[in-house]
Amino acid sequence: MNQVNPQTILSLARIFMESRILLTGAELDLFTLLGPAPLPAQEIAVTIHADLRALTILLDALTAMGLLVKKKEGYQCSSSITPALTAVAPDSVLPMVLHMADLWRRWSDLTRVVQGASLSKKRRTSQEAKQLQAFIGAMHVIASPLAARVATAIVPGSSKALLDVGGGSGIYTMAFLQAVPAMRATLFDRPAVIEIARQHLRRADFSIG
Repeated sequence: MNQVNPQTILSLARIFMESRILLTGAELDLFTLLGPAPLPAQEIAVTIHADLRALTILLDALTAMGLLVKKKEGYQCSSSITPALTAVAPDSVLPMVLHMADLWRRWSDLTRVVQGASLSKKRRTSQEAKQLQAFIGAMHVIASPLAARVATAIVPGSSKALLDVGGGSGIYTMAFLQAVPAMRATLFDRPAVIEIARQHLRRADFSIG
């Protein structure tokens, strides 16, 4: 059994700090912005409409964590981080990180909820669209390395039709259509999720009926 002592307790209490720094960098989409070339803090602040002093502290913190590189010309996303955290990278885990940012907001109310409070309906509704986008994006990241293997394992052969119930981002629909190009697929989900799936399918050059 691991020994719990004051030092481990304090480590647990402050571990949220680095997490919050990463989540804020992701929410501001700094990794996408700083992927192509280094930018000075002043230019970044103007681009994202941020307070220069606060932004500089954040950029320095991200640099200390190894997520950014600080150069004479400014800050740039680390080359090893770019494929993982930029919005344009095919294997980016940015949607999952944004989902974690959404969960952060929910978990931040844990004490109040345990004490019997509940979030207002207005607050939940105002966040719903962003939460859904983040959740579906996160599920897409998780399923991406699995979908093709699942389609292969099922051996769809010459199947003519697919009904993808609860299809989410459409990642499994795409995997089956790639396995059997002549197949016709129908993706069924909530209307708001269907719109997200359309975006993913269009980006992957699938025709949508």
